[in-house]
Amino acid sequence: MTPHTFNAMTMLTLCSLTLPAIAAVDEKAEFSYPNKTQRIAIAEYVLSTMERIDALNSEQRNLSRTLKWPAYKEKVILNAARAQNFTELNIALDNIHYGIINLHSFLQVEPAIAKHAEPILTWPSVRIGYTWPKLSFFSLDNNKTITELNGHDIHELFNDYYNQYCRHNHDNGCLSFFSKNLEYGYRFAKPATTLTITYQNGSQQHIEHSQITQSQTSETESKACKSRYPSLDLTLAYQGSQSCLYQTNKSYVLKINEFGPWGAENDDIYCLKPNSAGMCNDINAIKKITQTNFKDYLVIDMQNNGGGSENTPWIAALTHAGFYDNLITYKNILELQDPDTRASAFYSSVQAEKWYQTIIKAQLNTSEYLPIRADFCRGSALCENKQIPSSINPIAYKKMLVVINEHCVSSCDDFVWRMRSYAGATTLGQYPATDGTYARVNATVYITSSGEIKSAVYGEGRSLQFEDATPLVTFRMPLSKTVTPKGKIREGDKTVLDIALPIDKTNFTEINLSNLAHTLQRL
Repeated sequence: MTPHTFNAMTMLTLCSLTLPAIAAVDEKAEFSYPNKTQRIAIAEYVLSTMERIDALNSEQRNLSRTLKWPAYKEKVILNAARAQNFTELNIALDNIHYGIINLHSFLQVEPAIAKHAEPILTWPSVRIGYTWPKLSFFSLDNNKTITELNGHDIHELFNDYYNQYCRHNHDNGCLSFFSKNLEYGYRFAKPATTLTITYQNGSQQHIEHSQITQSQTSETESKACKSRYPSLDLTLAYQGSQSCLYQTNKSYVLKINEFGPWGAENDDIYCLKPNSAGMCNDINAIKKITQTNFKDYLVIDMQNNGGGSENTPWIAALTHAGFYDNLITYKNILELQDPDTRASAFYSSVQAEKWYQTIIKAQLNTSEYLPIRADFCRGSALCENKQIPSSINPIAYKKMLVVINEHCVSSCDDFVWRMRSYAGATTLGQYPATDGTYARVNATVYITSSGEIKSAVYGEGRSLQFEDATPLVTFRMPLSKTVTPKGKIREGDKTVLDIALPIDKTNFTEINLSNLAHTLQRL
């Protein structure tokens, strides 16, 4: 999409703060290091702009963390104030992102600051495992229980990480991210060239930067259907472009890797006319198999499904008595009056635009949030919360079980919510992300040639070019949230998990297989 060119002196902004002039502000000239007053103002402006456009983060932080949003802001501002050089300022601003409790958010410190920063110093790499829900940590090299890292109680270290640097809603997701951060070299504590590990038996191990190669564990699982479940007695029945179907004597196991292109027109939610490889071809093949050779149980493995496109064709095929869109509500920001920003936020939906014009005429757009509406507007031309018929020839089963973990995100969360509500599914595993945000909006905080700090808010997928200003920080925040009919937030809701399957030393390295195996044993 062609970027807009904005004259920063005439750009619409809601507020600005005049700062002491910073020497040169064009990209070709050097950007002088901001003084303390300026550093504080930059951090405050990033946070205040976030607050204005954000539909989720501050509410979710206040619900799930002991470090509430007001106290978190104070820490961010203090870190910026204390920064002694570009490296420390870059870290202070970049770390804001890790405290935004939303996996759909994004933040980038722009080159005016970032290009002057030195590489971040970290701890040496260490590979640790953890147990859940009863929390403990252990070495993946010797299986010993860990109590301290570099003199820090490891539980307190994790608690600090959970409160300040983890974007996941739940503790199990933060544990996964925490272990990865330690493997890559922990960056959220005072740098050290040696890592001292203290074990429960009192012994210690000292690790230097050169002793362990980073990223020794695999981050991704194989998506090849034949090699996915080597230790389980499953027979492959179908291999599709986005999914695999297996069978046992009394069940089918459906693995949905992702929600990719439909391979059909956007209005073909029943996959009646697929025109290329994609979601619909997979669904139609699986329908035929399950209807021809019926089995009572359908186990759906949604572990590590990171989402993707709209999943409505799967919902239509897997429900038997109708279903609904999830309900959402948008933060009512001024920029939604711009058609381009609105089109981005509404996924270019004609129905959503009609809905918006209706509420404008009815003067219902005066609150902090716009009225609740159906997300994909599949049941009504005006996005009303109306039932959508299921497929007339659905995927056949009597009882559904869905296996989930912390890497089930976005459209995967949508899928889990709707399978529980409209297919009677039982969920097993660990908490998914419960992070169903779809609509987002971009913002850039910048400084003008006269020393003013301002912000521009614009639709996702668009970009800005500045003629007389220097961008400092660019970020993307959720503009909508998933809610109940009464408006209660669904992101972060723990009731989505019916049966928690523990993680321990014996199953940590193969927890995905363990989760599925335990689920099959329950049939």
